[in-house]
Amino acid sequence: MIVCGGGAAGTELSFAFKQRWSEFFGQEIQVKLICAKSEPVDEECRQTKDQIQRLLREKNIQIITNTTVKEILKDGVILANGDKVEGNVAVWATGAEPQGVTAKSDLAIMKGFFRVNKFLQSTSHPNVFAGGDCITMEDYADKSYPSKAGVYAVREGPFIAQNVIHFIKGENLDEYVP
Repeated sequence: MIVCGGGAAGTELSFAFKQRWSEFFGQEIQVKLICAKSEPVDEECRQTKDQIQRLLREKNIQIITNTTVKEILKDGVILANGDKVEGNVAVWATGAEPQGVTAKSDLAIMKGFFRVNKFLQSTSHPNVFAGGDCITMEDYADKSYPSKAGVYAVREGPFIAQNVIHFIKGENLDEYVP
């Protein structure tokens, strides 16, 4: 098992696959976590990073740092330096990146993502609502949050659903605060 991406999602997936697949297959599963930075969850505070490093060692999860994946093969991955990491399953958890379809649309974009206001409404097309890792909230564009993480998409969903109803009925929209 190879997890490509050393952020919160990739690190969490490493722990989850290690535990669940080891239990399911009745033997210890080898998990390798590939990080582009010098350590997993690089954006966290030192205390958190140290605790995560300790837990990764305790769970026997191999950490490969300061590299990226150049190619995925059926029996592993090739790193940027040409080294091969063997594994029969690779999971991609490298975070959100702007998609080509975003730039091709006529919706307003910001930092490569759909630009929305505090109502999760497109700033260029008021009848379009969006959430999750495909958006940048204009009021938070200069802040480190909300991150492009699934938890925000889950939280945004009910606001989007309600705001679509409000929009159709011509009512005031509900503000989303991450």
